[in-house]
Amino acid sequence: MTVKILRPDAKGRISVGIARPGVIGYQRIDEPDGRITLIPMAAIPERELWLYQDKVALASVQRGIAQSKAGKLAKWKSFASGSEEE
Repeated sequence: MTVKILRPDAKGRISVGIARPGVIGYQRIDEPDGRITLIPMAAIPERELWLYQDKVALASVQRGIAQSKAGKLAKWKSFASGSEEE
C-alpha cells in the first residue's frame, strides 16, 4: 500500500496524480467517519453493456473463463474448411 499526503490547491481541489491506463475517472464515496474512498472506474463500449446487465449471461462467461484457467477445455473440430458433411 502506498500512503501519500495530498494538499489542496488555492481553490480547494486535490489532484490524485496520474491514473492507471484505462481509468476514466473515480467513484467518490464519503464515509460516515469522514474518510473519502476513491474507486477507479473504466468505460466499456455500449455494445458490450448488455453482458453486464444480463446476470445469467455474465455468470456463464465468468464460468467459462474459470474453466479455461483451470485447463478444462473442450476440443472441437475446425470449421475453417467449411461444411464437414459428406
